[in-house]
Amino acid sequence: MVILYSIPIFLSALIISAHFYRYGFVIVSIICLLSPLLLLFKKRWVPKLMTFLLILITLEWVRTMLSYVDEYKLQERSYNKLVVILLLVILFTLLSSIVFKSKTMKKRYEKDDEYLMLSR
Repeated sequence: MVILYSIPIFLSALIISAHFYRYGFVIVSIICLLSPLLLLFKKRWVPKLMTFLLILITLEWVRTMLSYVDEYKLQERSYNKLVVILLLVILFTLLSSIVFKSKTMKKRYEKDDEYLMLSR
């Protein structure tokens, strides 16, 4: 069940990783791609850190959207589809942190256990 709840976080990481890779930030892309592996640690700080990272990713998407809109305006191109798509990506990324409010995830991260496990 934990794996199912983790899917939005993995997808958000995959999408932002592709975004950074497209612009040549390979190291940042790899870090983003590996960041969901923090979910393997059953520590209290994991949900907080992942939520913080998801907020940072959301801010990057907002910055990207505003940058693209400026470019499209300069080229006098329509940017409506671009805005809709990026707003959906922004919303998905931001809402991915809600998984930590579920009973399953709260139970998983309420205690600091010393071992690594994906599910009980």
